[in-house]
Amino acid sequence: MKTSLRQILADSHVSAVAIAVLLIWSIDSVFEALWGPILNAASFLFTAVAVLGLPYIPPIFSFSQRFFSQSASFFSMPLALSRSRGFCLAGSMELGRSAA
Repeated sequence: MKTSLRQILADSHVSAVAIAVLLIWSIDSVFEALWGPILNAASFLFTAVAVLGLPYIPPIFSFSQRFFSQSASFFSMPLALSRSRGFCLAGSMELGRSAA
């Protein structure tokens, strides 16, 4: 009897390792995407405490603020792709197990 590739992957640990790698990549993308905004918020809070008031915020974005917002959107795409690939791989693993 010939076994399908889906069944072979479900029986092996290759798909579990692939899902773990995709999960690690998505966690890394979340960290990279949120690092800039968290750093800006912490800087704002520390400045507010230091001057005992609200710090001045210019009405237009500076170069660094534009860079942080672009990098956050840049790292959002790999996050979505890694999560969707892991979800699809996990779904195909379950289909392979239920066929057995």
